[in-house]
Amino acid sequence: MTCTKRRRRTPGISCRYCKKPKRDATLTGRHKLIPQSPEEKQRKSDKDEDDVAIQKSAPSQKTTFMDSRVPGSPGQAAKGTSMAGHVARPRSSQKPILSFSDELDEDEGISMSFSLSETTNKRFKTEQMISAMMPAPATYSNPLSIAEYIVPSKAAASLGQLSFGVSQARGARPYMEDRHTIVANYSPTATGGLPDSDGVLRSYAAVFDGHNGSQSAEEAASRLHKVLAAERGFAGCTGTAGAPAAEAEAAAMSGALESAFLAMDREILDRARRESGRDGCCVLVAVRIGDYLWTAHAGDSRAVLSRGGRSLRLTEDHKPGLERERQRVVGAGGRVEFQRCWRVISGGNDDDPGRRTGLAVSRSFGDIEFKEPRLFVERIPDVGRVQLLPEDSLIIMASDGLWDVLGDQQAVDIAHEAVKADLQKGVMAQAGDMLAKAASSALVFAALKKGTLDNVTVVVIMLRWD
Repeated sequence: MTCTKRRRRTPGISCRYCKKPKRDATLTGRHKLIPQSPEEKQRKSDKDEDDVAIQKSAPSQKTTFMDSRVPGSPGQAAKGTSMAGHVARPRSSQKPILSFSDELDEDEGISMSFSLSETTNKRFKTEQMISAMMPAPATYSNPLSIAEYIVPSKAAASLGQLSFGVSQARGARPYMEDRHTIVANYSPTATGGLPDSDGVLRSYAAVFDGHNGSQSAEEAASRLHKVLAAERGFAGCTGTAGAPAAEAEAAAMSGALESAFLAMDREILDRARRESGRDGCCVLVAVRIGDYLWTAHAGDSRAVLSRGGRSLRLTEDHKPGLERERQRVVGAGGRVEFQRCWRVISGGNDDDPGRRTGLAVSRSFGDIEFKEPRLFVERIPDVGRVQLLPEDSLIIMASDGLWDVLGDQQAVDIAHEAVKADLQKGVMAQAGDMLAKAASSALVFAALKKGTLDNVTVVVIMLRWD
């Protein structure tokens, strides 16, 4: 038991159990106070004198702790800075700290409450200690709805080819379960099975954050773009139709994305039944068609657009604590409980006395335990569309390993600073892939510096306006 309370200060008194001075000891419970010995008093006096001498000899430094959680607050980090405080980093000789899967925790028992093993408790306490040292992540909510994203385009500039940069890191984990897919020149599949070119500029990028294994993420990364390319609604979407045809085109494209997600999840579940798999993955897809960007996602991977240097969130994290997601899960007969975070709970009750499992996202691919026999975790994506404007410079797509420790605006600022630094070094503005790679690398490095425990995958898309 650690003494943390403070009552009153009386010199020369310490706790007989924790040996702390009375000012750090509680007067209640099992802690009884005993006088300090003369030797202890002398040692403390000598230490205080040494500390004073060191402070006098050291140069004066002013330490500022910045809090990025409240924009505009006196302690907020200035634009372009990436740190919101200091994070203690372990020595390189220490073993990497293992953590729970951010999406999946399980208990083999049938108890209604989670019973953590001794080893798990040690890991949990270690994570709590690290979390206490980490600065709280910034949270920037986007006040705009999807409908408000679509604004009249400016004819003064046209959007050319996109540039892509990807960076990844395992974080504190001994494995990598993230996957990604980039298709710079993306075309619908014609009747004969070959790409059909109609002159419309299209691109595809996707991030897959696996949990409880990488099989679902691997399968989706290799197949989803092919499934979508074969959808009729995707082939008919050019981004150039005028009203009212534009509305019908948008509805067809939205239906194509939903259909592709459903088909991909069916493939993954078929494999899970054959192999008794229990893995799953979060999905984030971005498709550029002309001057429009379509997003579809299931899970907590996030897409953020930089518009005039300000962050514009394009997706909403699918967490069980989100009210509309909680209502959907409960309405389907599922349970949402708080176990370190809000989770969808499967098993461990009278109806299903098997293994009790908690999932920290409310939509995903795979995760057969949460979809059969009843569908608690959805596979249908949220679909959004935004018209890209000349003031739009880059798009950040990343798994939650980045967003757990960085806010939207922080990420945008770090990406812009990295691009600016490369331009000052002489990198040509036309070398978009190099600039995108520099931005993605800077974001991954910032997440690691902030102490993220999860796998991190960052895709940066640079927009070039002609």
